[in-house]
Amino acid sequence: MIATKALVNPKLAARIVQLCGMFSSDHAGERANAAAIADRLLRDCGLRWSDVIVQPVGEWQAMARACERRWEYLTERERDFLSNIARLRRQPSDRQLEWLESIHQRLTAAEDAW
Repeated sequence: MIATKALVNPKLAARIVQLCGMFSSDHAGERANAAAIADRLLRDCGLRWSDVIVQPVGEWQAMARACERRWEYLTERERDFLSNIARLRRQPSDRQLEWLESIHQRLTAAEDAW
């Protein structure tokens, strides 16, 4: 997915998409050349790959955001946990997911009771 920042210039976005399509070429030289050109285009525009490739929000991230919206019902420890997990760039550990799910279930059950 192309980030909003890159969509300011539709021609650049179209060119990057075209070059990325060449990454699956059967020819190693063509793949390398396409990657080098795409990288140079981004850098010339002051962009990085992380500016134009956006990872879809995972289920755990949506749960964390839902919990953060009920900040006033969280303990200090839960607030710290949610603040830290929101910054994760990887999948949380099984233990972290279990805790997140338990917080989410508790808040959802409490909300249903309100």
